[in-house]
Amino acid sequence: MPQLNKGGKLVFGLSVVRNDLTIHIPPQALLEYNATQDGKVIIFTGSKITGGFCVTTYSLLSSSKLKHILEVLFLVLYLLSPLS
Repeated sequence: MPQLNKGGKLVFGLSVVRNDLTIHIPPQALLEYNATQDGKVIIFTGSKITGGFCVTTYSLLSSSKLKHILEVLFLVLYLLSPLS
């Protein structure tokens, strides 16, 4: 798979967001990052320069420099819940 930067993340191609808001994630991407280990994947926007989106899991994200994304995610989910 190609990389945008030496030693950077792999690029798996394009994915169309369908009318039902589903996307196809290439199986090789899921295997490369063991993205099925948690039963769910987390998708967030890529950089302004490269665009696209990133696919990760809770396990991978919670131990990365981007773990603050999880705090924002949980806050949004809390605010959207009927109990809040």
